[in-house]
Amino acid sequence: MSQYQYTQRATENDLIQYQFHSLYQMGKQSLQEEKEDVNFPITYHFPNGDVKVYSQQLKFDRANYVIELNTKDGHRRTLTLHVPRNSH
Repeated sequence: MSQYQYTQRATENDLIQYQFHSLYQMGKQSLQEEKEDVNFPITYHFPNGDVKVYSQQLKFDRANYVIELNTKDGHRRTLTLHVPRNSH
């Protein structure tokens, strides 16, 4: 019984990680498609959750963003994205 519960919990964790990865990739792609004159924060709504992007700071060679991922199931993660300035 404990092996089944462990396997079930591991599968749930894998699903949550997949949702975070999907949201991150969709948010990153949406951000890269934005125009230069963006007002932050930006919120993107996707079927499996929301992505909120904050502009953290600009460095000489890159832009830094804080990305807040929120799944429809209520899980939340915050990450930092570094984008080379010439790719945005």
